[in-house]
Amino acid sequence: MIELVESEVVAALIASPVALTAALAAYGAGKAQGRGTLESVRRTSQRESYAHLLATAYTFKRAAVEVFRAWEDPSEPEPAPEIQEARNRRLSAALHPVTEAVAVVTLDGPSHIARLAEAILRRAQILEMRAGFHLGPRPDPRLSRSEGDFGRLTSAMDAFAREASTYLNTGKLPRQRRWPRRITGVTRRG
Repeated sequence: MIELVESEVVAALIASPVALTAALAAYGAGKAQGRGTLESVRRTSQRESYAHLLATAYTFKRAAVEVFRAWEDPSEPEPAPEIQEARNRRLSAALHPVTEAVAVVTLDGPSHIARLAEAILRRAQILEMRAGFHLGPRPDPRLSRSEGDFGRLTSAMDAFAREASTYLNTGKLPRQRRWPRRITGVTRRG
Protein backbone atom coordinates (compact mmCIF):
# COMPACT_ATOMS: atom_id res chain seq x y z
CA MET A 1 0.00 0.00 0.00
CA ILE A 2 0.98 3.55 -0.55
CA GLU A 3 1.81 5.33 2.59
CA LEU A 4 0.65 8.87 2.98
CA VAL A 5 3.34 11.47 3.16
CA GLU A 6 3.50 13.55 6.26
CA SER A 7 1.81 16.92 5.94
CA GLU A 8 5.02 18.75 6.93
CA VAL A 9 6.87 17.15 4.01
CA VAL A 10 4.09 18.06 1.60
CA ALA A 11 4.10 21.65 2.90
CA ALA A 12 7.89 21.85 2.48
CA LEU A 13 7.68 20.50 -1.09
CA ILE A 14 5.02 23.05 -2.00
CA ALA A 15 6.84 25.94 -0.32
CA SER A 16 10.23 25.22 -1.93
CA PRO A 17 9.41 26.57 -5.43
CA VAL A 18 7.73 29.60 -3.90
CA ALA A 19 10.79 30.30 -1.71
CA LEU A 20 13.10 29.78 -4.68
CA THR A 21 11.06 32.19 -6.79
CA ALA A 22 11.08 34.79 -3.99
CA ALA A 23 14.84 34.38 -3.55
CA LEU A 24 15.44 34.84 -7.28
CA ALA A 25 13.21 37.92 -7.33
CA ALA A 26 15.10 39.41 -4.37
CA TYR A 27 18.43 38.66 -6.05
CA GLY A 28 17.27 40.32 -9.27
CA ALA A 29 16.02 43.38 -7.40
CA GLY A 30 19.32 43.65 -5.56
CA LYS A 31 21.27 43.54 -8.83
CA ALA A 32 19.01 46.16 -10.38
CA GLN A 33 19.44 48.39 -7.35
CA GLY A 34 23.21 47.94 -7.55
CA ARG A 35 23.16 48.97 -11.21
CA GLY A 36 21.09 52.01 -10.27
CA THR A 37 23.68 53.01 -7.68
CA LEU A 38 26.52 52.55 -10.15
CA GLU A 39 24.62 54.58 -12.75
CA SER A 40 24.05 57.33 -10.18
CA VAL A 41 27.75 57.47 -9.32
CA ARG A 42 28.67 57.55 -13.02
CA ARG A 43 26.19 60.36 -13.74
CA THR A 44 27.52 62.36 -10.80
CA SER A 45 31.07 61.98 -12.11
CA GLN A 46 29.98 63.05 -15.59
CA ARG A 47 28.07 66.05 -14.24
CA GLU A 48 31.13 67.19 -12.28
CA SER A 49 33.52 66.76 -15.21
CA TYR A 50 31.16 68.56 -17.61
CA ALA A 51 30.73 71.44 -15.17
CA HIS A 52 34.48 71.64 -14.60
CA LEU A 53 35.13 71.82 -18.34
CA LEU A 54 32.65 74.67 -18.76
CA ALA A 55 34.13 76.53 -15.78
CA THR A 56 37.67 76.25 -17.13
CA ALA A 57 36.52 77.22 -20.63
CA TYR A 58 34.83 80.37 -19.28
CA THR A 59 37.99 81.21 -17.30
CA PHE A 60 40.04 80.80 -20.47
CA LYS A 61 37.60 82.95 -22.43
CA ARG A 62 37.83 85.77 -19.85
CA ALA A 63 41.65 85.64 -20.05
CA ALA A 64 41.46 85.72 -23.86
CA VAL A 65 39.10 88.70 -23.80
CA GLU A 66 41.62 90.58 -21.66
CA VAL A 67 44.44 89.80 -24.10
CA PHE A 68 42.54 90.70 -27.25
CA ARG A 69 40.68 93.73 -25.88
CA ALA A 70 43.93 95.34 -24.86
CA TRP A 71 45.41 94.52 -28.24
CA GLU A 72 42.59 95.32 -30.64
CA ASP A 73 40.88 98.31 -29.02
CA PRO A 74 42.16 101.40 -30.86
CA SER A 75 41.28 103.63 -27.89
CA GLU A 76 43.66 101.65 -25.67
CA PRO A 77 47.33 102.60 -25.80
CA GLU A 78 49.48 99.94 -27.40
CA PRO A 79 50.68 97.66 -24.59
CA ALA A 80 54.36 97.24 -23.95
CA PRO A 81 55.68 93.92 -25.32
CA GLU A 82 56.43 92.59 -21.82
CA ILE A 83 52.86 93.35 -20.69
CA GLN A 84 51.42 91.63 -23.73
CA GLU A 85 53.76 88.69 -23.21
CA ALA A 86 52.64 88.39 -19.56
CA ARG A 87 49.00 88.40 -20.69
CA ASN A 88 49.77 85.71 -23.26
CA ARG A 89 51.46 83.58 -20.56
CA ARG A 90 48.32 83.91 -18.41
CA LEU A 91 46.26 82.86 -21.42
CA SER A 92 48.48 79.82 -22.01
CA ALA A 93 48.23 78.96 -18.31
CA ALA A 94 44.42 79.20 -18.56
CA LEU A 95 44.44 76.76 -21.49
CA HIS A 96 46.11 73.99 -19.47
CA PRO A 97 43.08 73.33 -17.18
CA VAL A 98 40.83 73.23 -20.26
CA THR A 99 43.06 70.53 -21.75
CA GLU A 100 42.90 68.51 -18.53
CA ALA A 101 39.13 68.90 -18.24
CA VAL A 102 38.65 67.72 -21.83
CA ALA A 103 40.72 64.62 -21.04
CA VAL A 104 38.43 63.80 -18.11
CA VAL A 105 35.28 64.37 -20.18
CA THR A 106 36.72 62.09 -22.85
CA LEU A 107 37.14 59.37 -20.23
CA ASP A 108 33.68 59.92 -18.75
CA GLY A 109 32.03 59.91 -22.19
CA PRO A 110 29.86 59.29 -24.04
CA SER A 111 31.67 59.81 -27.33
CA HIS A 112 29.38 62.51 -28.74
CA ILE A 113 29.90 64.64 -25.61
CA ALA A 114 33.66 64.01 -25.83
CA ARG A 115 33.70 65.26 -29.44
CA LEU A 116 31.94 68.46 -28.37
CA ALA A 117 34.49 68.91 -25.56
CA GLU A 118 37.32 68.48 -28.05
CA ALA A 119 35.74 71.18 -30.22
CA ILE A 120 35.95 73.57 -27.26
CA LEU A 121 39.63 72.72 -26.85
CA ARG A 122 40.37 73.25 -30.56
CA ARG A 123 38.68 76.68 -30.50
CA ALA A 124 40.56 77.67 -27.35
CA GLN A 125 43.86 76.53 -28.88
CA ILE A 126 43.20 78.68 -31.95
CA LEU A 127 42.66 81.75 -29.76
CA GLU A 128 45.77 80.99 -27.73
CA MET A 129 47.80 80.55 -30.91
CA ARG A 130 46.44 83.80 -32.36
CA ALA A 131 47.38 85.61 -29.13
CA GLY A 132 50.97 84.45 -29.63
CA PHE A 133 51.06 86.39 -32.90
CA HIS A 134 50.21 89.61 -31.05
CA LEU A 135 53.67 90.36 -29.77
CA GLY A 136 54.65 92.79 -32.51
CA PRO A 137 53.12 96.08 -33.60
CA ARG A 138 49.35 96.43 -33.51
CA PRO A 139 47.83 94.71 -36.57
CA ASP A 140 45.46 96.25 -39.07
CA PRO A 141 41.95 95.91 -37.53
CA ARG A 142 40.66 94.52 -40.82
CA LEU A 143 43.05 91.56 -40.46
CA SER A 144 41.97 90.76 -36.94
CA ARG A 145 39.72 87.71 -36.77
CA SER A 146 39.53 87.19 -33.03
CA GLU A 147 35.85 88.24 -32.91
CA GLY A 148 34.93 85.29 -35.12
CA ASP A 149 37.17 83.01 -33.06
CA PHE A 150 35.40 84.12 -29.88
CA GLY A 151 32.06 83.47 -31.54
CA ARG A 152 33.13 79.96 -32.54
CA LEU A 153 34.43 79.24 -29.02
CA THR A 154 31.15 80.48 -27.54
CA SER A 155 29.16 78.36 -30.01
CA ALA A 156 31.22 75.28 -29.13
CA MET A 157 30.67 75.91 -25.41
CA ASP A 158 26.92 76.42 -25.94
CA ALA A 159 26.62 73.22 -28.00
CA PHE A 160 28.52 71.28 -25.34
CA ALA A 161 26.39 72.67 -22.52
CA ARG A 162 23.14 71.96 -24.37
CA GLU A 163 24.04 68.37 -25.29
CA ALA A 164 25.61 67.58 -21.91
CA SER A 165 22.54 68.89 -20.10
CA THR A 166 20.19 66.92 -22.31
CA TYR A 167 22.23 63.75 -21.89
CA LEU A 168 22.47 64.12 -18.10
CA ASN A 169 18.77 64.85 -17.73
CA THR A 170 17.40 62.24 -20.15
CA GLY A 171 20.17 59.67 -20.37
CA LYS A 172 19.59 59.50 -24.11
CA LEU A 173 22.08 59.91 -26.89
CA PRO A 174 21.13 62.15 -29.86
CA ARG A 175 20.12 59.23 -32.08
CA GLN A 176 17.80 57.97 -29.32
CA ARG A 177 16.01 61.32 -29.02
CA ARG A 178 14.78 61.46 -32.59
CA TRP A 179 11.15 60.86 -33.34
CA PRO A 180 10.47 57.52 -35.01
CA ARG A 181 9.71 57.63 -38.72
CA ARG A 182 6.19 56.91 -39.79
CA ILE A 183 5.59 53.62 -41.44
CA THR A 184 3.56 54.32 -44.55
CA GLY A 185 3.68 50.99 -46.31
CA VAL A 186 4.94 52.67 -49.48
CA THR A 187 8.07 51.15 -50.90
CA ARG A 188 10.55 52.86 -53.11
CA ARG A 189 11.33 51.21 -56.41
CA GLY A 190 14.43 52.13 -58.16
